[in-house]
Amino acid sequence: MAKRLVRGKGGLRMVSIDGKGSIFDLPEPAWAEDALHSSCHNRECGIRFDFLHRRHHCRVCGNIFCESCSSHKQPVLRMGLVDPVRLCKHCETEAKRDNVFCNKHLKTLMAGAKFTLGEARGVKFTCRLSEYHSEILFGGDSLDSRDPIKLQSIIEVANTNDEQQPAQGRSGSFSSDVTGLMLVYKPAISEEEVSIELMVVKEHEGEAKIGKEWLLALKKALTILHRK
Repeated sequence: MAKRLVRGKGGLRMVSIDGKGSIFDLPEPAWAEDALHSSCHNRECGIRFDFLHRRHHCRVCGNIFCESCSSHKQPVLRMGLVDPVRLCKHCETEAKRDNVFCNKHLKTLMAGAKFTLGEARGVKFTCRLSEYHSEILFGGDSLDSRDPIKLQSIIEVANTNDEQQPAQGRSGSFSSDVTGLMLVYKPAISEEEVSIELMVVKEHEGEAKIGKEWLLALKKALTILHRK
């Protein structure tokens, strides 16, 4: 995905040259109008703006804060803001978490990992995200090809263990030791729900470790999409 550096309202941004971008990208927000806000957006602060207390916009939510409540600085990688920018406390917390996802987990998903599928245990597939991160691709023998799954079509997730006992669902806990993940999704051509189970390949310790990390990264990716 080729990118270029442009100057936006919030600062320098890395944007896709072809304009498509990642499914995880966030747009720059509309900034709150100065004239409509006479005090800090943080209700616990509420300081009134005057000559000594100026208005400052959070680059993620666009709301207006005082100097103290908008003094947090972080890059916002999902928005393409590569340099630290002014943020409110809430958006700083979100940015830190999302930056870890972009710098670590998204790279894991793009690199791919080997799995077997519940209905075809003997066949290995290499799963990875597509170029714009919108689909899970299944690479394998041409005789065992499988259609991609759109991330936004996934409606439920459940951890599974070796004995096939379901663990917590989409809102439950997710252990890094999980060896399988059940995905429930709706294909574009059908309204019926379809389920698929990704099982970690355990033949080599290194492969198993990569597979577990990939499943953890996928869970984090789906959490971000539902939060957004």
